[in-house]
Amino acid sequence: MAKAKGLTIALTYDLKSDYDPNNPDVPAETVAEFAEGETIIAIADALKSLGHLPVLVGNIFHLTTALAAGRHHQWDLAFNIAEGLRGSARVAQIPGLLEAYGVPCALSDARTMCLMHDKALTQVVLKDAGVLTAPSMLIKTEDTFDGLEHSQWMSTLGLKDHGGKGESFDLFVKLNAEGTSKGLCETSRARNAEAANRAVQSLRAQFPLKYVLVEQFLDGRELSVSLAGTGAKTEILGVTEMIWPHAGAVPFCTWVSKIEGEEGKDWIERAVNGREDSEVLKVERLAFRAWVAMGCRDGGRIDIRSKGWDCDAEPCVLEINAIAGLCPGWSDLPLAAERNGIGYAQMIEKFVESARQRVTVSWTSISPLTSPGASVLSGVTKLPGE
Repeated sequence: MAKAKGLTIALTYDLKSDYDPNNPDVPAETVAEFAEGETIIAIADALKSLGHLPVLVGNIFHLTTALAAGRHHQWDLAFNIAEGLRGSARVAQIPGLLEAYGVPCALSDARTMCLMHDKALTQVVLKDAGVLTAPSMLIKTEDTFDGLEHSQWMSTLGLKDHGGKGESFDLFVKLNAEGTSKGLCETSRARNAEAANRAVQSLRAQFPLKYVLVEQFLDGRELSVSLAGTGAKTEILGVTEMIWPHAGAVPFCTWVSKIEGEEGKDWIERAVNGREDSEVLKVERLAFRAWVAMGCRDGGRIDIRSKGWDCDAEPCVLEINAIAGLCPGWSDLPLAAERNGIGYAQMIEKFVESARQRVTVSWTSISPLTSPGASVLSGVTKLPGE
């Protein structure tokens, strides 16, 4: 079988180093999910080793310049890991631009990016597909929130509370549309109504323009499932379990633990698989169903946490990571693949080969026949209503 020809692949990404760390308008939280230079170099080197020609494009500002200059006509495919700088649909901006210019894009499209970035909307889609998620409520920026009583919290979330004999009060308060544990701290887990009210008010004060999501805290195992492929051809690259071994440790990742790297890491990770663990098998199947339901493509990660333990465990999807970290030796996805004997270049190859199936017809040569509106607006001097 003849080897497929190499592709010219445009890399789009946001670099932390592109922004001045001393600029008060770009706080650390804003660029936390942006890539380090070593990640981009690793992806480019992997593509080269596979016989492709990587073109380093950069962020959305660099991309718009390249598109306006017509350089996209030379690209067979784009490989996008840009998180976006601003806006509620920031993760979808580059995929949307690439779609408009007819450039096929590896990893998920603009529609899926918008959905997965909004955790509440993700839950709506997943629940409709029969995929379990934690009971939750969304508090919008425009909503008035003066706090809720114990019984109000329980009823709003649909939790049973029969005179203290039902489900215990255990909630988790987080931002609806952020990753990298932004806004999470020890008090994000609330064991009573007063603590939940304080956690909500604190997040709203710190991030006044962002929605807050309150969920039932899931007290079971936390696992991250790494995937490659699209639709029925999706495969599990590996499953990683997060364990907080120290007594009294906060049993979830916080903002501080994420940004401090190895020094702040208070959890350990271990590779698990469904062949040896029935709960992990349930998690793998749940992740596959969630991946397909959301229309995710090519590569990414799904975080899942169980309610309960052992035979009573009910895995629920926490988050879809359609733009998963790809830093070699550090990010969960490449580490999970490596633990299963899949090297970095081989992992990138799986993503590209999945995307290659969509590189069938080039639309990049299509453009309007005339200047905008010229054929119908000739002779019109004023717009209607002026």
